Amino acid sequence: MDTKNMVKKSMMIIYVLIDPTTNQIRYVGKTSQTLKQRLNNHLAPARLKKDSAKNVWLRSLKVAL
Repeated sequence: MDTKNMVKKSMMIIYVLIDPTTNQIRYVGKTSQTLKQRLNNHLAPARLKKDSAKNVWLRSLKVAL
C-alpha cells in the first residue's frame, strides 16, 4: 500500500473568502482541490446563478471589478 498517495488524497485545505472592501471573512470552506481550482468553481457562471448569500456577494464583487 502506497501511504504517500493515501495521505495526498485525504489532505484537506481550510480556506476563507474575504471581502476586499471590508476585510471581513465572508465564507469558510474546505477542499481537497487546489485553491485555484476551488476558486474557479466558486466563480463559475452556472454556480453563481443560484441565489445563495455567498453567490449574491460574489456577483456583487464581480460587478465592482
